[in-house]
Amino acid sequence: DNSPDTMVLESNIELHVQTGYTFAPGGNVTTAGTGDLHLDDSATFTGAGSEAHVVGADLMIDSSAVFTAPTSGTVSAQTTTIAGTLTAGGSTITLTGTSGTLITRSGTFTQGTSTISVTSASGTPTLLSAGTTFHILTINAGATVVNDGAAITINNAANAALNVTSGVLNLSASPTGPGSGNGTLTVS
Repeated sequence: DNSPDTMVLESNIELHVQTGYTFAPGGNVTTAGTGDLHLDDSATFTGAGSEAHVVGADLMIDSSAVFTAPTSGTVSAQTTTIAGTLTAGGSTITLTGTSGTLITRSGTFTQGTSTISVTSASGTPTLLSAGTTFHILTINAGATVVNDGAAITINNAANAALNVTSGVLNLSASPTGPGSGNGTLTVS
């Protein structure tokens, strides 16, 4: 058929990719309730095309594990822990957490031309645990205050942007980038 297949886990069940295994779903994946998507050490998750992956709770990428987001699809989670590698490509990754740190990173985040969208509906979450470069970062969080937590850099590339459309992005330091003529900073 022309549409991707769908995998929906029962509520509060974790999808766990074991150490050294590769999972390429070939369709949409959903974990409901408090269900996590957990890539154990050296595991690989490979999204493709316009797949939509909805993680009920946390996307956890252990040491030397690799999560490749769908090329032009979406990923949604409350928070993300990156000890391995997250390759975002051209996807949109939405973070909905309302407390704690939304992106805990000791590994590698490769932004590509992705959009990271923070849509926390309440609380005062912290965006980052370590300085991170984004292509497009959008804060669309209602009346929520999102604290930066670490340095925000916007990729020095065409169409790169930092957009605050609703809510507050509380910066402890000025964000850097994009370079001359390569992007925008929009606060509305």
